[in-house]
Amino acid sequence: MNAITQSLDQALDHSTRIFLNDLLQLSVNEGVLVYFDQKSDRRVAHAVAAQALHQGHCADLLELDATLSRAEQAAQLAEHIRRGRYQAICELSDQYFYLTEAWRAAYDIGARVYSIAGLDAESFIRCIGSVDHAQMFALGMALRKLLLTSRRFEVRSASGTNISMKLGWSLLDRLAAKTRRGPRAFMTYPSGYRGGFLGGQLAFRGIPHTIEGAAVIDGYLWPPVDIGMLDEPIVLTFQAGRLTGIGGSPEKTKRLTQWFENERPFLEHFCFGFNPGARFTGKIAEAERVFGCLDIGMGSGMNHIDGVMRAPSVYLDGNLVLEGHKFVTPELAALEGALLRSVCAGP
Repeated sequence: MNAITQSLDQALDHSTRIFLNDLLQLSVNEGVLVYFDQKSDRRVAHAVAAQALHQGHCADLLELDATLSRAEQAAQLAEHIRRGRYQAICELSDQYFYLTEAWRAAYDIGARVYSIAGLDAESFIRCIGSVDHAQMFALGMALRKLLLTSRRFEVRSASGTNISMKLGWSLLDRLAAKTRRGPRAFMTYPSGYRGGFLGGQLAFRGIPHTIEGAAVIDGYLWPPVDIGMLDEPIVLTFQAGRLTGIGGSPEKTKRLTQWFENERPFLEHFCFGFNPGARFTGKIAEAERVFGCLDIGMGSGMNHIDGVMRAPSVYLDGNLVLEGHKFVTPELAALEGALLRSVCAGP
């Protein structure tokens, strides 16, 4: 074994301990399922399972059948979950299954699911093993608090983004929302602990019908799988919360229009990314957590799409909050500095 391989193996071993103990928070003798597919990095799957076994847990590996459709794979996975005795489930497949019967089956048996969809060994080490997750969560909570005390959200960029919405947290806004049909404003907690998704992200949406403007997606867009990393931007136009126009790169615009089949999906969420280990490496789970980027999700169910803006300027109530991949308010800037100073060197 050469020095580089040994170093990576040691970093992977360290990262799996953080993943199982700090993030998934396994208790004594819990059952763990790790599912993956042909596009997954088997080093990660086997390392997670091996670490779980080493710690005295029961661990199973499941490779999804590549000959099946995604819906059929979801059914295969759901059946496997129902037949097993799992308290924790790790999603390592390239495809997400959180909007399918597979995750519903997991919730039905009381299992917590943690998605690190498609991360390879290097990304796993950078985004999990090299990050201070408590510091990252603290930054996310401070950002959440700031959003909850604001009334208006605006995003601009040098590439042409200019989109805004009312946030809608006041009592009057909440009462008005009850009289309207359709989607409402929401705010999650920062991702990262117990279950859900890789840390370093905060998802939210203001009052849907107030979302207006254009978002220039210049980092990453997925699905469709044949778009991914962007060398030419895609311009998405929204009116009253719905996607009304797709422009920019002619080839990718055509592909995205085909994907939605002339539907006008709602903008489902914005997400701040603030995982200091994340890079644009070809997987959406990592791309949408790149520090200082902003993700837009649109469409629901199997048609849901995420697009990442690389360097947005974000304003809350007219005050600059994020610019040039840096948070600029005093509290957020201090928390960002502490988080970035805590980052460990990875491979």
